Amino acid sequence: MPSLRGKRYKTDRHYPGVGRIHRSLKTGNAEVGKTRERMLLTMCDRGMTHLVRSFRDGEVDIVRLQDAWETQQAATLTEELKRSDETLERAWHAFDRKLSSLAIGSRRTYAMVRKKLEDFAGRTDVPVRELFDEDFVDMFLDYLLNKRGLKKATVFRQCANVGTFTRFCAEKGWIDERLHFPTAKRLGVPKGRIRYLDAGDIALYLAHMGADMRSLHIALIGTGIDLGEAMPTSDYPERGLRVCDLNFSDKGDWATIIEDKTEYRARQVYVWPWVAETLKDHVERHNLSGDDQLFTWSVSAVQKVHRQTCRLAGIHNYRIKDHRHTAAVAMSRAGVPLDLIQQQLGHGRIEQTMVYAKFNPSYGDFSRFTTAVQEQVAGGTTTPHIAPHTSAKA
Repeated sequence: MPSLRGKRYKTDRHYPGVGRIHRSLKTGNAEVGKTRERMLLTMCDRGMTHLVRSFRDGEVDIVRLQDAWETQQAATLTEELKRSDETLERAWHAFDRKLSSLAIGSRRTYAMVRKKLEDFAGRTDVPVRELFDEDFVDMFLDYLLNKRGLKKATVFRQCANVGTFTRFCAEKGWIDERLHFPTAKRLGVPKGRIRYLDAGDIALYLAHMGADMRSLHIALIGTGIDLGEAMPTSDYPERGLRVCDLNFSDKGDWATIIEDKTEYRARQVYVWPWVAETLKDHVERHNLSGDDQLFTWSVSAVQKVHRQTCRLAGIHNYRIKDHRHTAAVAMSRAGVPLDLIQQQLGHGRIEQTMVYAKFNPSYGDFSRFTTAVQEQVAGGTTTPHIAPHTSAKA
């Protein structure tokens, strides 16, 4: 149901495959507003999410969209929106609206990437189809590494941002497909250390954390789930832990996580007792039940509190994302098998989890297997039994 704001109705709801849209429906008539909102939902159901995204991003007016829908000219409108001459400046302006929900630090990073793209192209009015040709990847890498003299790790991160931009352009139909840059391994990016907190640092971190938001960070540190899995974001408002996702019982405490890491788009995460007690207290304190979200802060607010806490606790170069490393290292040190750690973190490949193997207390300790291996090879004796040699001519 659209809501009335002033003299105009607005839609403010989640659309499947598009996300939340908060835009004017350009009408003061309730029935017309309902009709236009139903039209947007029907478009999503029929696979026309690209047109709904264009409305969300301000590229097409709702009146023009309704006219194309009612006259069965949606295909024609789609072709009009797929401008082959879309320039870098206009394309990035549309992309920038999508970045508005990111933290200010991330937006600054994308702004630097935009400046480098403009410097590389030499002008802002170059068509993106012309800019992102088959030679772009090699030439842009050479520009960043040799002409700008950037470190390989920096180049890898900035190329990932450019890849996200080209994916956006491909979704809009301005280029044929997104560009793929070399992996960190192919670029020769040195592996960074795993950033995590020890028990003393965790206690110090949580002591400086405000009581209201402490339960969220205990859940992240204790289970290893992502921030985007624990609470809804602008891109994925349907995600986030709800009261109904928690299953507390005598056989163990579990939580259902909605995500896109595994093929089933959901996974079961074990909730350690000390985390379970914190979540139960959080639910009672805020009087939550059923489909209520456990955590409803904005991502930027959580990141701001995290940075303040790290500064007060004297912890440097530690991101919220590193809570996953803290959880994984703690589980590995406790002797939890790697396949269970993989399940807990939602890793698609065991190779991703293998980086935590070295923290296991039995890592590289062959001596504890001596008796078992000796039993298999030598039958329990100190040396294998060697049968006497017999001649085949006997």
